[in-house]
Amino acid sequence: MYSPAMHVDEMGLTSDKYIPLNESTRQLPLTISIGPMSSQRQLLLAIMEQSLRQQKDFGFTDKDIDDVRRLIVDTSIPLLSATIIASFLHLLFEMLAFKSDVSFWKAQRKHVGISLRSLVVSVVMQIITFVYLATNEASMLVIVPSFVGICIQLWKVSTVGGGLPLLSLLTVIVVCRFAKLAQFELITC
Repeated sequence: MYSPAMHVDEMGLTSDKYIPLNESTRQLPLTISIGPMSSQRQLLLAIMEQSLRQQKDFGFTDKDIDDVRRLIVDTSIPLLSATIIASFLHLLFEMLAFKSDVSFWKAQRKHVGISLRSLVVSVVMQIITFVYLATNEASMLVIVPSFVGICIQLWKVSTVGGGLPLLSLLTVIVVCRFAKLAQFELITC
């Protein structure tokens, strides 16, 4: 005789539901529900819990993981599916835009009519946006493309300016220093 498979569902357990334990705690709320679960659902939950544990290796904080857990548990399936599809399409189109931008600038041999000032202003605006995102603890899915955009803009400035790679290097150093002051770790710095 085989005992049934047991699965403890901790997907909905976020840090805001934790209760501090001390001497004054006499009673804790406890809810146990037992019910059947399909093997596919159990496999899906196991895979999702494993991927949440692995996200810590990629630099995700406990807050980010709590946000993902809350999103999975508290959101309806159609809305969650639409959110996942929209996020995937957003990242896809952003990467395609980066690729198109880089290939366009690589193909340009003459930089006649391109304003170096407008490129520098664009870099400054992107740095301001990046610092705002970093100080407000935005998601890594927003911060990383913002940093890649800054790197591409700095590359454009050094390409058009010719002798301005020092400016680009100094700007990257300033961004990294300020981001570290905002208690944000950059893998590339």
